[in-house]
Amino acid sequence: MLKMGFYMSNITNKYIIGHNLSAPDVKIIQYGYDRNFSSWNFPYRNSPFWYLYWNDTPGAVIHCNDTTLPLTPNIIVLIPPHTTFSTENYQEFDQFYIHFNAGPPFDRLASEILVFPADCGSFFIPQLRNWFSDERLVKLRLYSVVYEMLLNIPHARFMDKSLKTIDPRIQKAVDLMSKNFVANPNNEVIARSIGMSVNNYIRRFRQEIGLSPQRYCMNRRLDKARNLLLNTENSIDEIAAKTAFANRYHFSKAFKNFFKISPSAFRKEHLLILYKAENLK
Repeated sequence: MLKMGFYMSNITNKYIIGHNLSAPDVKIIQYGYDRNFSSWNFPYRNSPFWYLYWNDTPGAVIHCNDTTLPLTPNIIVLIPPHTTFSTENYQEFDQFYIHFNAGPPFDRLASEILVFPADCGSFFIPQLRNWFSDERLVKLRLYSVVYEMLLNIPHARFMDKSLKTIDPRIQKAVDLMSKNFVANPNNEVIARSIGMSVNNYIRRFRQEIGLSPQRYCMNRRLDKARNLLLNTENSIDEIAAKTAFANRYHFSKAFKNFFKISPSAFRKEHLLILYKAENLK
């Protein structure tokens, strides 16, 4: 059986044929289109997956490596895994986003923000507001967005194949946390499982990720809590339990310290935004 094994030297052939081409190693984790969003103050965000942002209106910024990037309708932003950044907004804004995983060769990009002109998304941006009315096409359209933006990454941004963007031992530690990231990581257990001393592990983790293991795990727990508040009807007590907080009080205190707003106020604010959006239709 023929396989797709042709390269540039074969382009001059009369034709190219292949069979059973496997799908790209890409997986969308979450997506959304938030309207009149007003609470996007998130310090030190860092995740093992990609972010894609296009803001339909101004009002939000990203801070990364001492640089502030205003998100406007003129740009599309891709943020690779393990990039530490903070978000902030100064007014309500509309935002389209996708969180996704991407396999090789997209594991060879440095941890830095990629910015593209919005005309890279000319095939999807004009139709964006109408997509979600047809559920049959949503999946196809969303994956086409991710594929198109990955294809727009300049070849010069890829690191040499011999280089790794993250120490494989730290990657293993992140993977272990991701399987049960709601619990505080036990540094001794993780260090032993990846063959490092505790001190070396903590030091190397901070170098690679930009955060301590405890801070990284807490951020992931609070990010999950934020998503549960936005996208489920779980009670505050249920969300506290699902994100491994001892009780509602400890969860609310940690959430407010991080997001500068209590969980209940955050949810009420979002529900009010949804109510206003429904009444504008």
